Amino acid sequence: MTVETRTLVDGRWTTRTMDIHQILAQNREEDNAQGPSSSGEATRAPNTAGILIRTLLRSPVINWILPARIRHKYKNDVLFIGQDFVAIKRLFSDSHLEDVAVKSDFGSTIRSARVVGIPMKLPEPAGVDAIIRVKEPDEMDLDADSPSQLPPQILVLALESQVLVFLYAFDDNDNRIQYITGQRALPAQRLYLERLGKHMAIDPKSRALAVAACERTFCLYALKTMDQLQAELNTNGEFAQKNFMPVWEERHFFIDGTILKMEFLHPPHKEDNHVILLLIVSRNQKTRLLCYEWDCSTGLRHAEQKGDGQLLHTGDNHPLLLIPFTISSGFMLVCEKVISVYHGILTGPATRNWLALEHYQPPHDPGNSRRLPLWTHWAKPVRHEVHASTNNDIYLCREDGVVRFLEISQASESDNVMIDSQMHPGVLRCSVDTAFASLDLGTFADDLLVCGGDTSNGGLFVVKPGEAGMARLIQTIHNWAPTIDFVTARVSSSTHGIQRHLPSTNQTLRRRERIFACSGRGSNHGAVSELRYGVEARIGTSVEVEDGVLDLWALPYPKFGTYLFLSYSASTLLLQISANLNDPRSEIVLVNDENMGLRSDDRTITAAVTTNKDKDQTGEDKNQHIIQITASSIHITSPVNAKQRWSRQFREERIVAANICRKTAVALTAVRHGEHVYLQFGRVSRTGDYITFEELGGPISLSSEPVCVSLQLIGGWYIAFVGTLAGTLLVIRAPTDLAFNSIVDYKFDGHFAICDSIAVLAKHDEEQIGSSEIIITCGLRNGSVETLRIRPREESDGDVVTSCETTAIGSTSVRVMPDMFTDFCALLPSFQQGEILAIAQAGICTETEDTKHTAPSLFCVEGKTLHIAAVDKRAAPRAVTRQIPVAGTPSRILFSERLNMLIVGSVEVEVKPARPPYQPRSRRVFRSTIGFILPDGDPVKMEPDIDGQIESTRPPDAFWKPGERIMGLLEWFPKADGKSYHLLVVNTMIGRPNTETAQGRILLLNFIKDENTGKLRLSEKSPAKCEKPIFSVAAYGASSLVYGRDGELVMRTLRVSDRRFDDPVTHKLRSAAISISVTFPFIYVTTSRESLSVFTFEHGKFVPQFSDDKARTGLRHLHLPSSGITLSSDLLCTVAGLWQPPERPISNSLTTLFEALLPGSITQLRQGSVRPPWRSPPPPQPDPPTPRPSILGSSADGALYQFDILTEPQWRLLRFIQNMAMRSPVVCPFSHQGPHQQHIEPSMAAARYMHVDGDVLARIVERGGVRLLRQMLDQERAAELRFVDFDGPRERRRRFEQLVREALGVTDAHAEDLLELAMAYVGRAVLPVL
Repeated sequence: MTVETRTLVDGRWTTRTMDIHQILAQNREEDNAQGPSSSGEATRAPNTAGILIRTLLRSPVINWILPARIRHKYKNDVLFIGQDFVAIKRLFSDSHLEDVAVKSDFGSTIRSARVVGIPMKLPEPAGVDAIIRVKEPDEMDLDADSPSQLPPQILVLALESQVLVFLYAFDDNDNRIQYITGQRALPAQRLYLERLGKHMAIDPKSRALAVAACERTFCLYALKTMDQLQAELNTNGEFAQKNFMPVWEERHFFIDGTILKMEFLHPPHKEDNHVILLLIVSRNQKTRLLCYEWDCSTGLRHAEQKGDGQLLHTGDNHPLLLIPFTISSGFMLVCEKVISVYHGILTGPATRNWLALEHYQPPHDPGNSRRLPLWTHWAKPVRHEVHASTNNDIYLCREDGVVRFLEISQASESDNVMIDSQMHPGVLRCSVDTAFASLDLGTFADDLLVCGGDTSNGGLFVVKPGEAGMARLIQTIHNWAPTIDFVTARVSSSTHGIQRHLPSTNQTLRRRERIFACSGRGSNHGAVSELRYGVEARIGTSVEVEDGVLDLWALPYPKFGTYLFLSYSASTLLLQISANLNDPRSEIVLVNDENMGLRSDDRTITAAVTTNKDKDQTGEDKNQHIIQITASSIHITSPVNAKQRWSRQFREERIVAANICRKTAVALTAVRHGEHVYLQFGRVSRTGDYITFEELGGPISLSSEPVCVSLQLIGGWYIAFVGTLAGTLLVIRAPTDLAFNSIVDYKFDGHFAICDSIAVLAKHDEEQIGSSEIIITCGLRNGSVETLRIRPREESDGDVVTSCETTAIGSTSVRVMPDMFTDFCALLPSFQQGEILAIAQAGICTETEDTKHTAPSLFCVEGKTLHIAAVDKRAAPRAVTRQIPVAGTPSRILFSERLNMLIVGSVEVEVKPARPPYQPRSRRVFRSTIGFILPDGDPVKMEPDIDGQIESTRPPDAFWKPGERIMGLLEWFPKADGKSYHLLVVNTMIGRPNTETAQGRILLLNFIKDENTGKLRLSEKSPAKCEKPIFSVAAYGASSLVYGRDGELVMRTLRVSDRRFDDPVTHKLRSAAISISVTFPFIYVTTSRESLSVFTFEHGKFVPQFSDDKARTGLRHLHLPSSGITLSSDLLCTVAGLWQPPERPISNSLTTLFEALLPGSITQLRQGSVRPPWRSPPPPQPDPPTPRPSILGSSADGALYQFDILTEPQWRLLRFIQNMAMRSPVVCPFSHQGPHQQHIEPSMAAARYMHVDGDVLARIVERGGVRLLRQMLDQERAAELRFVDFDGPRERRRRFEQLVREALGVTDAHAEDLLELAMAYVGRAVLPVL
């Protein structure tokens, strides 16, 4: 039953149709709102309701790396498993990992992960040592991926939500990754330590799975064989896919004690049904071995514990690693000081042999810890069966990156185990946790190790098992965690002088900021990381070339590699590169132009390889030719046949622009002859073994000189696009006989709006050109890009420009380059990177080749360097960091616009060696440093100026005391007597926190930059000493500082005349002020226990004004003056929106508008104009709910989030869509089954309901858009959802359409148009700001 009601929305009465469930939900909201308020005042901010949070950059922290072929037996996949995502990468024969896909819709934290299945066995070698592997073909005739074709292995995940997930994937016909999953609920437990998922183990033959809790309980699962699962898929088809479940039996066990380790042991020889599970359990300060065994053919009911358990040796009570052997039922325990080998556990008490595990190599970064580094993980390289039958090869990895290779041999089950531990492959030069694995490449004898990096970058390394030395890094795996602090920086450049004279359309470029973060830990891994978002091109080879390159072409030719044409003002450099472009050892040779029939003493206008292939009886391409058009000549040649060469030299004419249609070998040239400018067409033709170039049609005169031309064959017509110096774009159309009959003359608006380059982005080759739409992108000289949509007509009255869109990209001319393989283009502005003078792409593409967005290889010229880079075939935009190394561990960062530099505070650790008998042990000394870094360059050397002495030999760290840590940086501009001073304020802590001896200081550093030399001088000005650490500081007024020390808020005013502080004014706080900001006259203070408090400073004292009505363990806050909202984060991973009323209420409380629970605590909140110009929403569509500038937040694990404040109509629409999506198995496959306690109608009954999850909305856009939204609206209501859903699809759709009209201000749109408008709005709302 539904009724019509009148509701007050934003000051106007609105008629709404509501059912009984909505009315009850609204009544609950009103009762909740009337309860706590006693003053009768409005407690909700006008026109503000909720918050939308979207993950910008996912945390780079990797917990496990698992080699697993979960797509196809010949696709060598590697799984990178993070906190809540699984990233699939593929290993190729050239030793690089390529991104494939990321799955992050689990809706929960991943606690453990393993792989089920039998790995591929390598064939037995003949005539060589068994450790040498044979080559696996890189390109094979793969069976077509199918959801009914089971891969060799399956991924198993244990989620924090107490769900066991079985997962495999396949590539569909559109080359997109699809997933087949099976879910099984784990037994519920009340206590967290007894929840299953902490430990997981897989039987070596994938017959059983064990999942254990931290203590007291574990569960055994009997698994179906891969053949049984494949038979089910073949028999039941789609039903078996939807109900995919490898488990056929389970049994729950309880034990007394804490479970430290758990693994399955290999059964003895010829006992194929024997299953052995080993647990290491600690109880009453004693550690025991518990062994369970059973026959898998009889089921889990016969699984029993063998005996009462065996006590471990006292030296093994706390094992770091449990490593089962593959050559016997023995195993190995790796402890801090020894390796213990146990064997014979099936026949009685296990026999122990031990080997001293000396630290043969000192800590790689000794200042990181007072203790020696621990062994964190192990990996088994793949070996042939002959070698693996009697040997175990194991890599041990230490947390500082030191690797040790163990070769374990045992001739038979009864023989003793021999361990050769004298092989030291080297150091991985990164810190390592549990993300460590050995990969099987199958091409050479060296092993391939991969690590995710812990507080440092990870990498892919080549090591030699039998040789000592440094591991060779071949690919870097970026990691910018931990991220303690970040800053948005508006970096000025040399082009700013030009920007001041540009039109207003380009002023947005000056406001865009860049993101720099403190990352890494330790003297070898500390860095400032610039967080960028895009597609990474891996540079493989770089060579020096002469300066002055104007353009570049890369022409791949079968069996001859790639020919490069580097065009200069009066010459051309011709190079040839071997066939493997991505190999760093590619050979680059200079091409003899005379032998090739090309020209190098003139500027090349364009070059191309024709693709009209006509193979003869030998299979050679007869008509694939290289065409070079220079300023005064045309050359055609074939590397295959020396007879097929042709050239023409012009005497008085000059070619100013040219383009070649590669499919038909037709060329378009723009020729200047005196004052006359015209277009001329020509075609390559062949007669016997000889070729010629014939002109087609007569010349076409032009009134203005062309700048660029493009020729396309669309719908059976040749269409020429000509950009002219007059600021126009000419579109000339002709049928294939080149009888031109249509011309469009389009005028660009704005100053310097001259088209310098053209790219056809999308076209439809229809039989009738009238049904085609041409989308072209023009790069303009003023730094803008204009996109035009042209609808050709059959009539002769000209084509029609249906729409145009202008986007400001940079401040100088933009070159657009059409992609060779897809309907995309690359933009080349001189913008936020080194100046790229020219770029080209190469790669042989067929209709079945997997290419997306970019070509396999890119060539670019930067200054005097030619780079050859590789781009992943499945390249998708992601985080691509640029790291600037710094000394020590950076903790605070600040950007100075006046200096145009980054100011970084870091801590260096110096290890003082032992000096017996006075100092029997070595000790660590912490020293703070401040570094000045150019955003696009290297750190700047600092010259201290101590006590006015410019020529001082004291180092910059002379300002700091031993053990002093920088807690904050502030750029301060105090004013006095009409003068403004430039100071750097540093608040510090001396000693350990939360101790009685801890102290702090406020240092005022005056730095002066010499404009001639660029050097900086530092001067210390009267530090203010405090008895307690100072965690935060902010500027107040003209010459005052407000700061927080333990339990006090302090105001001090600087007398600029003598540069000394006045006496402090204090105010007692209940806990330490860890974050302070000032929006005059209010002072916002976040404390460690009482969240946010607001003060004013009146008549020489602090006056409390507002405070949070809820005690929170505060971290950071960010005040938004335009809305009166303050975002506050705490240690419980919550972000709250607190509204400050214009007038102080009686209750003195801030109103909590919304609360959002995130995966991690937000450690820093910033505002910055980081949105690129092409991300701006196009008018006249409604703007997305994104304030300007953007709100960003980071967590310590490196994740970066964007926050958008929503109005009530926007929140209601987005939350309505999210509530439907939470019930959709397509959008939320692991949480759609509920239980759902909220109605689809958005409720404002609690602050946590005001949060809109942007990641969920983004999945709707990615996985179906309008189609998926329509499906969710038309879904029939399930019986169990009768109290949390509408009566039917009609009522649900009616309410949705009403919300769309209210949020977007639409009154006359049809129902289907409302779906389109809503989906377009959602797409813009979740669009990343990077």
